[in-house]
Amino acid sequence: MCNFYVLVVTIVCIGCCSFIMAMEACVRLVAVLTVGVSLAVLALLVGGLSAPWYRTTIEVTSSRLGEDVFSIYRHPFFIYTSCSGDFCNFAGANPGFHAWSDVFDDYSHQLTLYVILWILTAIVGVIIAFEVLTLVWATIAVNRDKRKCAISMFLWSPLYALAVVVLLFIVVLIFPVCVPSTMYNDGECTADAADYYYESPCNQPFGSTWFGNTGDDWGFRGLSVWTSWGPTTAWFCLLTALIVSVVLIPLTVVMGLVSCRLNKTDDINVFAPPSFDYYPVDTTGTASQPAVQSFDQFVPGYNPGNFTLN
Repeated sequence: MCNFYVLVVTIVCIGCCSFIMAMEACVRLVAVLTVGVSLAVLALLVGGLSAPWYRTTIEVTSSRLGEDVFSIYRHPFFIYTSCSGDFCNFAGANPGFHAWSDVFDDYSHQLTLYVILWILTAIVGVIIAFEVLTLVWATIAVNRDKRKCAISMFLWSPLYALAVVVLLFIVVLIFPVCVPSTMYNDGECTADAADYYYESPCNQPFGSTWFGNTGDDWGFRGLSVWTSWGPTTAWFCLLTALIVSVVLIPLTVVMGLVSCRLNKTDDINVFAPPSFDYYPVDTTGTASQPAVQSFDQFVPGYNPGNFTLN
């Protein structure tokens, strides 16, 4: 009968240990996946912070000069211009990096929008970096002496993921919605341009328009002007980061649920050694409680005198 109880206790202990180890492995696996996805999002955010946000391209084709392309790329902290073709020399273009004040007379509305959204993107990057560091530390510490703290880090992960998704959604949505009005307020769409371009960067975030004339304009016969505009590299990086970051929500929720369950199992620790209460043997005794005269009275059937050392 005693062997049966020992067998049952052993099976229960092995089952509990296997269950706890499986949950720890699950938490570590989901944490590794979350770190991988977070690093991908962080890389995309670096691209969004460093690359240009908006592009305007003008392609001029004429029978005299052939095809020429002039582009303006806007970033919160610089303007980059590029130009190719003979028309660049004719127009005196100066390709390269420039300050906003070197290219535009009025740019306050645009620059305010760019800087605010850039700061929000940087905040998202800080959140992602902090989440990666905490998850790496928690994955290592989950089966060590910092187990409780590591589990609490896992439980907070869904909030970090939700904050990342919300902030990225705001940046990705607000930029194309607000950039046309800021360009209009800065006077980039003139009345002369409106005569030719029924669509312009001041009334829609993405678009293109064409103007052509077979007559003699500015001394160039057969002049054709193709203009296109819209958000560019940085915005597409942030859009991709938003899509990828959505994966973080189910991953962190699963990690939090398993961590919560793992936290509850810690209340019953099968590895904890049994605790015994030792009481001194009373050899004085009283009238109502006689003193213990031998170990056989305290532990019946046990006599230390029966044991000898060879």
